[in-house]
Amino acid sequence: MTISEIHQEPTWSEWEFEHVNLGDKRLNTRLKKLAEDLAAAPEAPINQASEDWAATKAAYRFFQNDKVTSEHILSPHQARTLERMQQEPVILAVQDTSYLNFSSHKQTQGLGPIGDRRSASLGLVTHNILAVTPQGLPLGLLNQTGWARTGYNQQSERERKNTSIEHKESYRWIQGVESVQRIKPENTRVITLCDRECDIYEFFVAAQRCQAEFVIRASWNRHLKDSEYPRLWEQLQAQPVAGCYQITVPPRDSKPERTATLAVRFGVVTLSPTQRPKQSLFYPLPSVKLHAVYVTEVEDTNPEQQIEWMLLTNISVTSFEQALEKVGWYCCRWQIEVFHKILQHGCTVEQCRLQAAERLHRYITLMSVVAWRLFWVTWMQRTAPTASARTILTEVEMRTLLLLSNQPNPAQSSDFCVSQAVIAIAKLGGFLARKGDGDPGPTVIWRGWCVLQNATRLGSHLFPQLCG
Repeated sequence: MTISEIHQEPTWSEWEFEHVNLGDKRLNTRLKKLAEDLAAAPEAPINQASEDWAATKAAYRFFQNDKVTSEHILSPHQARTLERMQQEPVILAVQDTSYLNFSSHKQTQGLGPIGDRRSASLGLVTHNILAVTPQGLPLGLLNQTGWARTGYNQQSERERKNTSIEHKESYRWIQGVESVQRIKPENTRVITLCDRECDIYEFFVAAQRCQAEFVIRASWNRHLKDSEYPRLWEQLQAQPVAGCYQITVPPRDSKPERTATLAVRFGVVTLSPTQRPKQSLFYPLPSVKLHAVYVTEVEDTNPEQQIEWMLLTNISVTSFEQALEKVGWYCCRWQIEVFHKILQHGCTVEQCRLQAAERLHRYITLMSVVAWRLFWVTWMQRTAPTASARTILTEVEMRTLLLLSNQPNPAQSSDFCVSQAVIAIAKLGGFLARKGDGDPGPTVIWRGWCVLQNATRLGSHLFPQLCG
């Protein structure tokens, strides 16, 4: 292999953004180069990630260009995500909202409040839909919408109830499930997953209308129709325990990972329509028949940590095995929280100083694809550990990694697998790989990724050794 052949090998960004169309070939090329630079140094600001002052100026001009939209940046990645989905029989479309804080950037224009009335925090709101396999592998973003709030809601409780869902911020959940149904691959089953914020009666009706399958966590103890028990929780608590199940609860808010034993109950419920003023409805709300899976933790634990899930789904649940399937799917909802953690802390998007909300939206969209890439590399080690390392690395990246891992023989690259590559990358980020350390997490992987990319970008100094 010659140096020129290594140069000709397409990078991940050239593949991921191959079909980008920003209306100008120079902008298309700049997007691919920007993605490569930012992915090589996800924690660094734009000026440090860029190779020189000319590249820095080009990057700032790119994000300032009104011809460049977040939708155009996301579109090629979205197309690749759909391609990856076509290889899977079942996909989980996980929705969640992230609030990005730019309060410390006093010169930034167009920000809005992101906390409650007691908070002075300013920033942007981003709602993401992440495609995930039932095994937890993130395949990419299906949709992303971002906005800045114009202010706090000044409506009274009565006025808020009289407002139609289409004029509320919570309408994003309905728009999300409808958008996924419009673009999903024909032969792939897609199930939407949402947390308690999505427990909106109009969401159930909208999903029924567009024939979308979903699993959400209930927040409201809703009224039931034609039931011995008047409310949802009472109905499910009266059901017998179908069986018990153990899950691993990931670390969160400084709380360590733990194993929880869950008791599972399930049953069919018919929800009575939520009472809405007629002027707030475009059509009458019908009653909705759903299946409920009620999960409670068996052991006595800290009440703040104790698990209690009331899952609602329009997918049939008639056995313990089917109930466990829904619980397993819902556990994958944590993946989007990890994705948001990588975006905020691994890619440090809240440190960006582009000084205008529209520029930040474009930057956030591009960094979201970078964050997905880092997350995908992390999870490949768990779902396809024996696959070739070429699945996640280019030839020059792989040979650089072998050098950094004190395995300079190029012939060894053919036997290098995903698990070995990810662990080697994690070691560059401080992972010790001791017997009891388990799998490396996103933090050490993105730190190691930066080391690998910096070494790879030395280029002319490393090529003689890489080519053997």
